[in-house]
Amino acid sequence: MSIVLALLGFAPSETQAKYPPVLAWLLLGGVCYGAAWIVEGAARLMPVLSVYFRTVGVLAVALLVQAFVRFLIYRDSLSWSGWLRERLK
Repeated sequence: MSIVLALLGFAPSETQAKYPPVLAWLLLGGVCYGAAWIVEGAARLMPVLSVYFRTVGVLAVALLVQAFVRFLIYRDSLSWSGWLRERLK
């Protein structure tokens, strides 16, 4: 079970350090696609901002929420972006 949680990005720090959150990245893509349909109504009202609503805004919010969960609950930096940052170091 801890490996599945690690693949989703919500495992304890020891497990999360071994396994990248691959499923979380795939789910993030699905969430971004679904959110694009939700914000399409707002984007129709402001055509210039439609690209922002569909890509940058949704992706940034998803990454920030997961990073805050990792920080507040587990007190580490092993979020989706934190895992990549640790690997690049």
